[in-house]
Formats: sequence, structure tokens, C-alpha cells
Amino acid sequence: MSYEDQNNRFTDALRSLYSEAEEYFEENNDLLLSLKRISVPYTEKAFLDEGGMKKIYSCKDLRSGRTIAMAELKDVTDHHKLNEFLREAKISAYLQHPNIIPVYEIGLNADEIPFFTMKLVRGQTLGDIIRGLKNSNPKIIEEYPLSKLIDIYEKVCDAIAYAHSKGVLHLDIKPDNISVSDYGEVLICDWGISEICPESFDNNDIIKEEFKSLLPLLRSDKVIRGTIPFISPEQINKDIAPLSPLSDIYSLGVLLYNLLTWDIPFKHTEQKDELIAVLKGDFPSPAEKHSDKHIPKSLNAICLKAMKFQPEDRYNSVKEMITEVQRFKQGYATEAEEAGLMELVSLLYKRNKTSYLSILAAFIIITTTILLSVKRMKQSELLAISERNNAVEARNKTMELINQLKSEQLKKLNMSAKAAEKYLQNVRNMLYFKNYTKADETIETVWELGSHLEEYQKYYGWYQVAKLNFNEALEILRPVSKPETIKCIQIAQTTLSIEIILELSDILEDEVKDKNLAGYLLSNSLDLQFPLEGKLKILQKEIAKNTSNKLNFKYQIQGDELSLDISGTSARYPGSLNKFNITDLNISNSSIGRTGSINWSILESLNAANSEIKDIDLAPKLKRLDIKNCAIRDFSEIRNMKKLEYINIQGVKNFPMKHLVKLPNLNTVVLDKSQSFPAGTGKELIYK
Repeated sequence: MSYEDQNNRFTDALRSLYSEAEEYFEENNDLLLSLKRISVPYTEKAFLDEGGMKKIYSCKDLRSGRTIAMAELKDVTDHHKLNEFLREAKISAYLQHPNIIPVYEIGLNADEIPFFTMKLVRGQTLGDIIRGLKNSNPKIIEEYPLSKLIDIYEKVCDAIAYAHSKGVLHLDIKPDNISVSDYGEVLICDWGISEICPESFDNNDIIKEEFKSLLPLLRSDKVIRGTIPFISPEQINKDIAPLSPLSDIYSLGVLLYNLLTWDIPFKHTEQKDELIAVLKGDFPSPAEKHSDKHIPKSLNAICLKAMKFQPEDRYNSVKEMITEVQRFKQGYATEAEEAGLMELVSLLYKRNKTSYLSILAAFIIITTTILLSVKRMKQSELLAISERNNAVEARNKTMELINQLKSEQLKKLNMSAKAAEKYLQNVRNMLYFKNYTKADETIETVWELGSHLEEYQKYYGWYQVAKLNFNEALEILRPVSKPETIKCIQIAQTTLSIEIILELSDILEDEVKDKNLAGYLLSNSLDLQFPLEGKLKILQKEIAKNTSNKLNFKYQIQGDELSLDISGTSARYPGSLNKFNITDLNISNSSIGRTGSINWSILESLNAANSEIKDIDLAPKLKRLDIKNCAIRDFSEIRNMKKLEYINIQGVKNFPMKHLVKLPNLNTVVLDKSQSFPAGTGKELIYK
């Protein structure tokens, strides 16, 4: 074979090999085809950790080409844990926020074991960081000063605020459930014991067919869920209050305590002692726990307010906490610390330190310039004129600085007015819920912040009228109220009558547009020495302030006893009933739901049929009780009503009939056909 033939054969072989390679790469570079070839999407599975009901693995997702985390249920035979596992996966997937660990997929593997995949978290937990700080790890101390910890805390708060807006409570907020990466990424993990709280929805996104199984989650066991001492008192004892966003706010307070002190507020060797400590709510403040750390007063105050024992005393929302933290970071006083004048001045100086130093330097320059001017005037008239011009220029600069100070003062007044507006809204809310003691405390803060403005002068003056402090009210209201209004208050100051009280309540509501404050005036007037008939007129007016419909108000007086019929009213609050000896009360077919003002101890007959009441207190003298079609939450006190003779429980769901069997004087029980009563008890049963 010639050289030319060999060369041609070699060239043909190269062309063939190149063509085959080209076909191979074209075939294998087709992304759609490569996806079709994947039969098992997750490979390289490696165990990472495990919890009570799931195991966590790392694995390679061949479809996306990234390494992710996979959670698998450990025991598929436990139906309850199966539901809990899938519920956690679905809630985690529902929450989409930069600081909440994202869920990628929920499904079943080849062995029919439920799993869900999520982002693989790299880094350390906030718990690891706090332990490193406590153990004086120099690298962690340098990397995580207080300012950086507060940045992390703010991201956690933002994520929890988002979850609340979507109707989800975390209920297990603690450092070990918070991941912090080396690049500042913060992720909240483990939503395993979270609850759905529809009352906190920003919208109804979650009220869809696929979420009905999550709403609500009712657990029959009494196991305490969450990590003590990071959980709220109401998570330990459900009788304190129902679970709500305020429960997570408490846990955020404990988390802040942990960040400030590197310790926990309740520290006991036995879990039982820890539970008791949480339920007592007795713990040292962060500043008291570690006085050597110089914990900022603002953060100390935020922590203590968030950890208030009673939920209603905490922050109203996580967004309020975020605002407080931001105020601290910007150098302003927080509302929680109730800073005095000196503290406000100190913070003002720190925020404007450069400006104040400039003013001081300018003052020194001006003073020096003037002194030199006087000295040089003796040497030369021409030089004196020049120096005088310099002094005038310096004086102009001083005036500019003074104007700047005035502007700062004006800003402070505007800030004070905004704060007064917020506190006034709090007062209005407290009056609405009849929390008069707290309202009395808060109104003083409104006065301190807003006394320079007519709006707050008028409201504070009328508030004193509501408290029957007429002398103080006149002094404040004279410059801002009509002459006829002042005359009416003057009459009340000297001769207080039922008619004047009723007239004042109407004028008050018209002046400040607050019917709840008018109700406070009427409630306080019931403590005065008026005849019973007159007091009933005041009570009628008080209830009427809470209803838009015509009020049914009928009564009968027999000696010291009173029968009252306010059935059909649309008022939710029944007025100051506890200030009367009411033995027979009819609130049937009404919107009354808050019964805390009823004096249950003397009540002998209560007709609450078709009303909205949900709670019944101990009524030892009660003989007749009608709770037809009421949504009662707790029936336990009924078994102690030993004098009860008649009860109507038609339409009452899940009524415990055993409470009625042993009542010695109970003769008649009215039921509906869907209810059953034990036979052989000797009671007269009427089915309707």
C-alpha cells in the first residue's frame, strides 16, 4: 500500500471518529433528554441528624445539580406522627420568607416513606454562637459583637412577623432553631409544633381546600410542647390565655434575654422547678442578671415588656417590637423604657455629637475673635473695622447654629406629638376593653407628651371629667371649650345630679368623639350616693353607648333585689352590672359576650338563651339557667351550682351531662332531640 493510500485511510478514520464524537456530545448535551434519563432524582444520601419523628440526610438533587437536605419520617406506622410530619412540611412550604428555611418538595419515596426536601443549612446555630460567647471564644467574641447579634435578632423578628401575618405561630423559638451562616444568612428552622391562628391572618390565603386539615390542630394530650424556658406561660397552662401571636412575642423576649446575658432567665436543674418558675414569672432583668455587661437600658426594657406574664401587657405585635429595636439602633429612646428628660437629652447629644462639638468650637472661636478685636481696636481703627466685620460674620454663624438648635427642638416636639397620638390610641383601646386602671396610667403619658397641643388638652380635660375630677378639668378645659360646656361642668362641681351626669356624658361624646370615655364617666357615677332608680338611668345610658339599636331595658325592684331584662341588645358589653344587686338577669337574644361585669355570686336566675356568652362563673345561688344555643367553652362551674333547679341546654354542643346528674335540687332539664341524658336520675326531662 502506497503512502498516499495510507494517508487517505487515516484521514477517513479521523473523520469517522470526529463524527461519532460530535453525535455523542450533541445527544448528551440535550438538557431535556438528560432530565428524561433521571429515574432516581436523589443520590449520594448521607445521614446528618435525627429528631423525635424524623431523620435528616444530605443528598444530591440530580435534576437541579445542587446538594440539599432531606427529612424522612422514622415510623410510618404511627398515624399521629405521620400527620404531624406532613403538617410541618406543608406549613414550612407555605411560609416563603428570606429568613425561613425553604421547602422544595413533599412526596413519597420508592418505599412509600413520606419525605420533604429543603435547603441544606451550612454554618452554625445561634445557640452555638451564644455558647461560644459564654465560653470566651475569642474568634466568636470578635465576630459577634452586640450590634451584630441585634441585627440577627431583627431578622428573626421579621420572619416571625411574616409568619403571624400568614396565620402561623412558631411556638418553639430558641437559639438552636436559628441557623446563622458565615455570610450573614439567618434562617428559622423546625416548625414541627407550630399552630394555625386564623385571627392573625393578613388575608385568607390559607383558607383553601388543601389547608383545611391544618385548621385548627386539636390535641387531646396534655404534653407541654416547646423548650422550657423559651415557651410562654400559656403554653404550659392553657387556662392563662389561648395561644396567639403574643405567645411567640414572649419567646422572642426570652431570646433577646439570652442574647444580652448569654444565659436564660429561669435556670433550674429540675424541669419541674423550671416550669414553676415560668408560671410565677419571677426572674431578674437582664441588667440585674449581669450588671458587668452594661446592657443598654432600651434593650433591657424591650426584653421585660415582651416577657410580661399577662399576654395583654406584652407588645401588641412583633412589628411593634421591630420598631422598638430600630429606635434603639438609631439612637432614640424606646417606648418600653419610658425614658425621662435627662435620658432623652443624653440620646439627643449622642445622635448629634458632631453638631454640638461644632457649636462649641464656633462659640470658642467667636469669643476669641471678639477679645482680639477689642485689643486690636486700640492699635488701629482700620484693623478694628476689619475685626468688627469678622465679629458680625461670626455672629451670623452663631445665629445659624441657634436656628439649627431651634429646628432640633421643633423636631423633638413633633416626635413628642406623634408619640402622644400613639399612646392616646392605646388609651382608647383600653377604654374599649374596660381596662380602666391601665387607661388611667397611660393617659398621664399622653398628657406629658402632648400637653402643648389643644387636641390633647381637650381629651385630658374630659378624661378628668370622666373621673369626676371637676376642679382639674375646669382648669384645663376653660381655654379650649365652649362657655356652655364650662357652665355645665361648673354645675356638676357644685350640685351633681343624675340629669347633669347624663347631659355631661352626651357633651363628652360629642366633644372628643369617644363613647367609651363617656361610658367611663357613667360607670364612675354609679359609685356616687344616688337613689337606685337614678342609678338605673345611668346604667341604661351606659349600655346604650355600646349599641346602635334601640335598647330594651326593663326592671323590677323588690327590696334590695333587682330583676333586669336587657334581652335583644346588640351591645357586646353589658355595662357596670356588678354595681347592682341583680338576682334575675335576662340577656337572651343579645350580642353580649363579655360577662366579667356580672356579679355571679348573688345571681339566682339567668336567661342567656341565643346570646354570645362563652364563659360561666361560679354562681352558688343560681336556681334557673337558660343557655340555649350558647357556645360555652367551660362547663366546670355548673357542677358546683348546688341550688340549681332548672336548666335549658338545647343546642349546646358537647355538654357534659355528668355535671347535672349529682345536682341535688335540679328538677327540670330541657334538651333537644340530639342530646341524651342518663336514665334513672329522677330528673324531669323535656325534649324540644
